[in-house]
Amino acid sequence: MHQARNCCSAASPILPTATGGRLAGIFTRNHPSTVREVRLPEGSLAAGAFAVTHYADAFALSLPPGATHDVDALLRMLASSAPAWVEALMRIRNAVVSPLGLKTDIAAGSVPTRDAPFQRGDRAGIFTVFDRTEDEILAGGDDRHLDFRGSLLIRPEGSGHAAVLSTVVHYNRTLGRVYFFFVRPFHRLIIPSTLRRLARNLDRASRH
Repeated sequence: MHQARNCCSAASPILPTATGGRLAGIFTRNHPSTVREVRLPEGSLAAGAFAVTHYADAFALSLPPGATHDVDALLRMLASSAPAWVEALMRIRNAVVSPLGLKTDIAAGSVPTRDAPFQRGDRAGIFTVFDRTEDEILAGGDDRHLDFRGSLLIRPEGSGHAAVLSTVVHYNRTLGRVYFFFVRPFHRLIIPSTLRRLARNLDRASRH
């Protein structure tokens, strides 16, 4: 069977994002940290999530020395690391898209409490787990306008490890492309900010 072309394959550079890129760049310069934008990891679950990927990005965090590199533990921590202002943005988002018939049962701040490893079909915060490996968990959601997946991948880096948070999006209709055009700049602020908060939480935990 012929496989549709993936415009954001792992071998391709991250798609250019004009407004989002500038905002993320400003945010990074004002908040020095070990978070940086990287290529979508080749061979990852995120890279193969869709036959056709219309948008992709990935951000990496160098895990502090002594921090856990268990992907399940880090995903639970990540779910509780979103900045407080994300909740307000989600309420605004739900109010705006409700007349369009899109899902509005999306709320930030849902934190998984189970200790067993995540499996397909489990809820990881506000998202559903679609697949996993020993070092990567792929979660996301599908809607009328677009489908998206977020992946947390733990990979070796020097003498330690890095956590890579990837996002891939497939547009189901023109509305999805328009919707994500406006959402993308906020997405590119939220992901690095969440990883920085995770880094601070890991650093505090490793000191105790």
